[in-house]
Amino acid sequence: MEKAHLYRNRILLLTLVIVFCIASTYAQTEKHLLPTEIKEQTIITEPATLQKGFLRSGFIFSHSFTEKIFNENNEKISPFGSISALTRSIALHANYGLTDRLQINLRIPYKSDKMSSSSIQEWPGEDTIVLYNWQQDAIGLSDIELGVYYQVLAEKQQRPSITLRATYRFNTGEKNPTNVRDQNNYDAPPGTGEPRLSLDVHFRKVIYPYSFTFTTEYIYYFGGNKVFIPGENKLSFRTGNIISLSGSANFHVNEWIALVNDIKYFYGGEDKVEGVTILSKRWAFIYHPYLYFQIKRFRLAQSVEIPVKGCAYTADPQYILILQYQF
Repeated sequence: MEKAHLYRNRILLLTLVIVFCIASTYAQTEKHLLPTEIKEQTIITEPATLQKGFLRSGFIFSHSFTEKIFNENNEKISPFGSISALTRSIALHANYGLTDRLQINLRIPYKSDKMSSSSIQEWPGEDTIVLYNWQQDAIGLSDIELGVYYQVLAEKQQRPSITLRATYRFNTGEKNPTNVRDQNNYDAPPGTGEPRLSLDVHFRKVIYPYSFTFTTEYIYYFGGNKVFIPGENKLSFRTGNIISLSGSANFHVNEWIALVNDIKYFYGGEDKVEGVTILSKRWAFIYHPYLYFQIKRFRLAQSVEIPVKGCAYTADPQYILILQYQF
């Protein structure tokens, strides 16, 4: 009897040890975060969509100076001669979690583009020199975007999260030239004059301290009509649809600094004006690194978009600054 009682005690003790080990392991892998901790997660550890009731807002500033483009032979050329083009934009944005899997986004961009040129033309035999100057500025509200993200599958240990995303760009910005002085000097429109719809599927997997993403996107342009040359009639036009593939490999440098390495390829179809093709194709291969700083609920990111190769696409880099706060 004593031996049987001893065996029962040993079995009970062994069972308690096993249960304790399983519970400890489960607690380590299924850690539950407080709402404050979730709001302080980094770009790598945060969920694919915002939690219900969470709001993130901020602004995105971009700056670029265009001098060269990729031609049809994929070579960098300076087609503008003495023309200089400076592009700046600041976009206010807000993201809100309707549910843990459904997120809505609003983006309101303000644009400031400046194009200028000066040249000297000599007339042989006339002893005359003519100085030509022209400037075109595009300043004002551009096209507002409204997006919806739905997380179809939440991320698990053995699978990535899958999110369907749709973004519609409204035709809200001014689309025609204004303040026209002559055909070369006027205020260019800050709007495109053409609505578009972007649809994509986004995959994401976190293997801390790393994360990996892959996105396939299709952009459909609805076409429009606008004045291309001041003083002339409006013309119908349609931008070629775009398909793109992108992926990123990201990692934490430390607990509050993250490095994102994004690589993107896109291909665009024919651009047409009055049914006539003016651009047969355009494509680009782009490297886009980000450096993120997470300070409590504040997030600061700096990035340089670097076109590596392309056709009918800018060959100059673009600087991007992002500042966000999560409420």
